[in-house]
Amino acid sequence: MLDQTLINTFQHIGFAEKEAKVYIALLELGRGTATEIADRAEIKRAIVYHVIDHLKELGYAQDVSGGNIKRFSASEPSKVLFNVRTAVDDLRFMLPVLRAMQDKGRARPRIEFFEGKEAMVSVYRTYEQGKNVRFLTSMKRLSHIMPDEIQAWITRYQKRKMHISAKHFITDTPVDRAWAKGAVKAGQAVRLLPNTTKIEMDFAIVDDQMGITSFDPLFIVVIHSEQIARSAATLFDLAWLQGKSVRTTR
Repeated sequence: MLDQTLINTFQHIGFAEKEAKVYIALLELGRGTATEIADRAEIKRAIVYHVIDHLKELGYAQDVSGGNIKRFSASEPSKVLFNVRTAVDDLRFMLPVLRAMQDKGRARPRIEFFEGKEAMVSVYRTYEQGKNVRFLTSMKRLSHIMPDEIQAWITRYQKRKMHISAKHFITDTPVDRAWAKGAVKAGQAVRLLPNTTKIEMDFAIVDDQMGITSFDPLFIVVIHSEQIARSAATLFDLAWLQGKSVRTTR
């Protein structure tokens, strides 16, 4: 039986398990036929040929001449060590480039685009999973697109099926005010935009993303960027200070 510690060591430096077993078996045998290698490595004979072909490509095994039966032997273990050191040196040399690629990838926002009512409802429901949520919206306008969903929000708030505690900055219309009263009673923070303020799109700032909803045509763009979301949240909070509180009683 082959030493499992040796097998694990070779796997740690990039050998597949069967490659490690065949190479170690070759070292122990000195030279051997496919049958001998298969018996020693405890793998099927048919697989041995495939594994040895790959080891030969890597320079870790070779054919042994002489006789009618084909035999194989392992290359010097120092060659494995040399190749591993070379690979480590190459990686060390490329590390600054790899880190630059990583930083560039982190800085680049990821943008998603969704069209249609069903996609819109789906995106808004993902907002419900956020921990830090802000909406700048018109309930009157949303009610034309997804009236059942708008009414269901209040029900889910009241039944604690929506765990977010969001800030809702909404337009000052009868529809919005009626919705706001139920939202406030359900524990949501709601303020009304000044009467003179008109917004043609809806905005949602949820954790590290910002969603922008267009109604004509109907689509949503979701930007995944911590920096953009953080900056938008700061602007939202400044505007929030100018909003009007919602009266739940007359």
